[in-house]
Amino acid sequence: MEVPARPEIAFSPESHVYRVNGRLYPSVTGIMQAAGLYQGPPNGCVDDATMERAKAIGSAAHAACAILSQGRALDWSSVHPDVEPHVRAFEKFQRDMPFRAVRVEYPVASVMYRFAGMLDLCADFPSGKRILIDLKTGRPTAHVAVQLAAYKIAWEEMHTNAGRINECWSVW
Repeated sequence: MEVPARPEIAFSPESHVYRVNGRLYPSVTGIMQAAGLYQGPPNGCVDDATMERAKAIGSAAHAACAILSQGRALDWSSVHPDVEPHVRAFEKFQRDMPFRAVRVEYPVASVMYRFAGMLDLCADFPSGKRILIDLKTGRPTAHVAVQLAAYKIAWEEMHTNAGRINECWSVW
């Protein structure tokens, strides 16, 4: 099968649905959930309001970190106090490990394996390494390695001439 180098990817954040070249593709995390590789808290363990709050904090932290990743100024007065520690931690990471963002909040897809996902950050470091980074507002679990491996496969399929990914990191 011939794989197009850069598929057209449409993502709906409300429904978390990906369309690649017009076809519905499952998300990496959706595949992982279906395979039992990733699970949220057991039913009844965490109430819906707590889960929604955690999702909101994660989304707001990702948005703020995306601004910082792109070298833009962040209006700290717009950052909720519950989100600020996560963003400050990323700011410290960026100061301690300077990088050049290649892509931020970037949809990737593998036409060959038929999956899609949203990588948080692809960055070039002074060492010459290109690294995929997944941002977490909670402690990462083992599933993150599978998630990042899938994003690496999709990235390299889409960017055959743009340099390989040297490493994948989870930053929290």
